[in-house]
Amino acid sequence: MEEDPPFRFSLEAFVLGMTTALHVLTIAASVRLYAGGARRDWFCVALAVLALGGIVDSSIMAAANETAGVWSGIDVIQCAIELVCQNLLTGMNLARLRKYLSDNPAGQYAASVAPLTLAAIVSCVCGSAVSIWYIILFWGNAAPDVAGPDLFFSIYAIVDSLVNTAISVAFIRLLPRVAFSVLQRAPSMKGKPAPGGLKRKERQEVQRSIRRVRVQLAAECILVVAVNLSRVAAPDYDPQFSLVYFSEADFYVFSVEAYFTGVNSAIHASTVLLSADLLLETKSRYYAVILAIAVLRLFDIAFNVVVQTSMVDEVIIATGITQFAVEWACQVGYAALNITRLRRMYLRSAVPRHVQVLTALVGLLIVVSTVDNGWYIWCGTQLFAYLSGPDALFAAMSIYDAVLNTLISLAFVRHLHQLAHGTSSSRDQGLRRGMSALLRRVNVLLGTECVLMITANFWKVLQPKADPMWSLVLFAEAMRLRLFCSYV
Repeated sequence: MEEDPPFRFSLEAFVLGMTTALHVLTIAASVRLYAGGARRDWFCVALAVLALGGIVDSSIMAAANETAGVWSGIDVIQCAIELVCQNLLTGMNLARLRKYLSDNPAGQYAASVAPLTLAAIVSCVCGSAVSIWYIILFWGNAAPDVAGPDLFFSIYAIVDSLVNTAISVAFIRLLPRVAFSVLQRAPSMKGKPAPGGLKRKERQEVQRSIRRVRVQLAAECILVVAVNLSRVAAPDYDPQFSLVYFSEADFYVFSVEAYFTGVNSAIHASTVLLSADLLLETKSRYYAVILAIAVLRLFDIAFNVVVQTSMVDEVIIATGITQFAVEWACQVGYAALNITRLRRMYLRSAVPRHVQVLTALVGLLIVVSTVDNGWYIWCGTQLFAYLSGPDALFAAMSIYDAVLNTLISLAFVRHLHQLAHGTSSSRDQGLRRGMSALLRRVNVLLGTECVLMITANFWKVLQPKADPMWSLVLFAEAMRLRLFCSYV
């Protein structure tokens, strides 16, 4: 009897992992904005609640499909959460537009959003109706016929996406006038009104921010409309509403490997966007390297799915060899970037001995990575028939990498502490406070990164059968790269 392959790709589990990761990132961003004082208003709180509701909604959806036909109560709970999330999202989108128009001199444009307000109300009513329809059908019935509400939901999803797109378009059109009218009246950095309006540099900063918002909103609208239209045009390709949200189905398949593939893809995609944004802002080559590594990691994930699911030997060999070449580039690139981040804090002629030792250890890591991935590539030419050797070397190298990463992080934090304690004059008190805040942030980020790397790698070594596809290790590496953008 043949054993099942260790990797089972499931679209539903993949999207569940991706959406969960994106919701967690949204919660982290909203909490950071609120705690940092940048946005201490209801919008951040509502955004965090909405993202948390999305996590609970998708998790309950997975559980509902696992218990399909057994208990209808979980479906009722899921539909109730969906009802709240749908109305909250549409309400937040409209409230964002109305707030920008009511809190500034361009408030006379608020009358133009009256049709959008009516459309948003109609959309919320329709969404509530379909959710209540689902609740009525599932109340006391574990396996009802949901063809009617499914069809109504498809129509509602398109209408809702078009309404939200119209709201976003109105926001994009009015944002330049709102932003410039506010900033024209704002005091300058010295506390006096800016004579003659904004300076050229300030105007360029505003225009850059407006372009960024336009791109983000345009991407959001295109994604939502395209997904909903594709679901209606070709329902057989997405029978479980996986790309819209996870809907009830008796043939739902959950795969841990596919779930973590979705999580890691979302984290790397977030790293790509963040590093690209920081690259455009700072023009730093470090963010260019991070961007390149994140993009390569996305290709690495795609290649891994092809290798694990393909039945054609030629495809497995070609894709597998390419995958390990990409893996080598990512490992070497991050190792070099990590030690370079530490070395650039010192003058070239004053690099301390412990940093030189760490540099040599990173060089050894690069050599081992080259040998290991070369070994994997050779195995690829043999249809990956002799993986025990390179797997063992990779496990040892991963632990070595995790420990070395921790040592580099400790050296980085130690040097920051020395810089903080070296500013003792009264003139440097502001710098000391800034360094203290930076130290707290770096300590948390580096601590999280090191704990993730060490835990994931030791767990893989101690329980190899519990994680046959190295999912936790890949997750730790994705988080490490994402956190690197926060303090490089």
